[in-house]
Amino acid sequence: MKPSLPRAILALVALTFIVVACASDTGAQWTYAPVVVTASETQESAPPTEDGPAAPAATAVPAEAPADPAGPATASGEPRVIELLADAALRFTDPSGTQVTDIPVTPGETIIFRVDNTAGFTHNLWIGTDSELMQPNATTDVGIPDWETGVQELEWVVPADVSGLKFGCTVPGHYSIMQGTFSASEAPAEPPAEPEAPAEPAESGQPAEPPAQGAPAAHDGSTPAEAPADPSGPATASGEPRVIELLADAALRFTDPSGTQVTDIPVTPGETIIFRVDNTACFTHNLWIG
Repeated sequence: MKPSLPRAILALVALTFIVVACASDTGAQWTYAPVVVTASETQESAPPTEDGPAAPAATAVPAEAPADPAGPATASGEPRVIELLADAALRFTDPSGTQVTDIPVTPGETIIFRVDNTAGFTHNLWIGTDSELMQPNATTDVGIPDWETGVQELEWVVPADVSGLKFGCTVPGHYSIMQGTFSASEAPAEPPAEPEAPAEPAESGQPAEPPAQGAPAAHDGSTPAEAPADPSGPATASGEPRVIELLADAALRFTDPSGTQVTDIPVTPGETIIFRVDNTACFTHNLWIG
């Protein structure tokens, strides 16, 4: 039985399309659904490259903060450096110029004192008790002997007990103000204060009434004592001379007995003044008027 003509024509057309598709230079073109990559997958690994899978990203490690030079020794046992200046005003100061009168320490730590003499005259640095440092020359062997300029260093291991230990310059006339103490950095906490006992109520059960505001205090008839005369004031009416007390100290100042520097003295023409001057400097001073 012979096939019909329409079927033969359809078969020929289909064969033609197949031959053209197989001979195409571009090859087959395929489409596919895109792959969705989540944020977490992107953080965990990078996409592969032509040479192979990418290496995982390195995790950044934060740098350690530098050790505080004024703090205790590090766990590695490195000594702590304390920088001091010995200045012309007879003071030990830190590099910023703040006077140093107490140094916190930890028993057992090693400290290097790096001291710069900026005074232009002799200083020293010794460590010991008051009795060892108040001498004209220190009787302790822990310290830096006299030097006039530049930087000197002292390495010191803090003993178990620092109570009573001080540092100071023992050049004559310096120690009275050029000194400081050591304090243990691990001081025990103070106990909490005990609460005050509540006031007892009156016997009648009613609270006591407070005194009326503005009411005058009871007077026992005695005469109040007169206030003492100001020693720096003018002479009394009796013509007694006025006494002015001054201290000539190691910081090259005239001060009153409380330590306040005196730079001006009020006077009354014709009055008599007695200057009573105490030289506390341990070196020469004088007082002239002119």
